[in-house]
Amino acid sequence: MTQSSISKALMMFFISAFALGTLWGTTPGKGFPGVTPGKPLTILISFDGFRHDYLNRITHPGFVAYLNKCYRASSLKPVNPTKTFPNHWAIATGAYPRDNGIVGNSFYDSTLNDVFTMQRKESAWWRGTPLWIEAERRGLTAACAFWPGSETAFSGDRPTHWLPYEPSRNYHERIDSLLSWIDGPTPPRVATMYFEVLDDIGHREGPDSPNISEGLSVAGDLLVRLETELALRGMLESTNIIVVSDHGMTALQESCSIELESVMDTTGFRIIGSGNLVYLYRQPPPNIDSLQRSIAERVSWVDVYAPDDSLSDLHMDASGRAPAAILMTRPGCFFVRKGRPFRGGGDHGHHNSHLEMHGVFFARGPAFTPGNYGQLSVLNVFGIVMGTLDR
Repeated sequence: MTQSSISKALMMFFISAFALGTLWGTTPGKGFPGVTPGKPLTILISFDGFRHDYLNRITHPGFVAYLNKCYRASSLKPVNPTKTFPNHWAIATGAYPRDNGIVGNSFYDSTLNDVFTMQRKESAWWRGTPLWIEAERRGLTAACAFWPGSETAFSGDRPTHWLPYEPSRNYHERIDSLLSWIDGPTPPRVATMYFEVLDDIGHREGPDSPNISEGLSVAGDLLVRLETELALRGMLESTNIIVVSDHGMTALQESCSIELESVMDTTGFRIIGSGNLVYLYRQPPPNIDSLQRSIAERVSWVDVYAPDDSLSDLHMDASGRAPAAILMTRPGCFFVRKGRPFRGGGDHGHHNSHLEMHGVFFARGPAFTPGNYGQLSVLNVFGIVMGTLDR
């Protein structure tokens, strides 16, 4: 057996063991082939909407050289729903939405009798313990230059350094903030950063737009600048930089769209969501099979799920927050709101079994052995990050 095949076999073993929860307990990542724990600084960077196959479209010379020094997963599989907040929170906590509470970008909580939106910061919404709070409770300094949930206090605990989210904040200013913390009296041992550039282009123009290449060049500039700044400080070789994304993107098709009211009777339902993902709240809940058959008589590209459908890899049955039914469209298809014109572009939110929904994982630093590796899950990232911090 070659070294490559041994590595692949070991990777499959460790991922399987992680999924069973039997190998490492709370820090599963430190057992992955190519990952060595115990280094001084780890930076976790999210490029929202960075689809896994965008890596094949990179022409930025500095970015190409950067990737050649990285541990590269074939893709990063998101949790369902394949939306921004559920997946960033799954990355931060290592838990499914069922357990960490963030079952969508927007959802209803029957206990709170209130609706979550992406502006909510109250701790009652955010279940689980994110990696920056876990680090602080271990006595390590943490910093967040943006990340969903990072503006929330957990039993009074916050990261030592954090910024309120400002989408208009210049990308290089975000790096400046991180560098000021690194240069300050309480430098972090772990930090997060967040960039929207690829998600913005993907939504506006679709994943096949030539401007995705421009977004990739922006990402390359940011990574090369961060690498250069760390090198100037003599820190590059002792810093782990992990780059992830929360989901991929698919192009919308006008021929595959319909109004929700045209496929079902919505009377009596609280409806949250639109596009490719709709939550239906009602007591008593509808019969899932009957609803699926009824919708299938009108369109063939809508799937109806119960939130606890583990066979479909949903894991969305969070206490008090589970919809009675979940409607997901197939890639490219979507529900339109009455009277709104087709806007084109792209979207995400389809089932995570579709490869177009998968993101990226690539990492460089002393904890990582460069090379091509198998698929990872967003649920693996928490353990990998915490594993690099073990002392």
